[in-house]
Amino acid sequence: DFSMQPPAQELSAKDLHDVSWTFRHIYR
Repeated sequence: DFSMQPPAQELSAKDLHDVSWTFRHIYR
């Protein structure tokens, strides 16, 4: 059901990006 998943996927991607950025910032 990709038609109904877009929103969730986008949110996950944003969350992942935020987490990655935070992790990078902490790692640095």
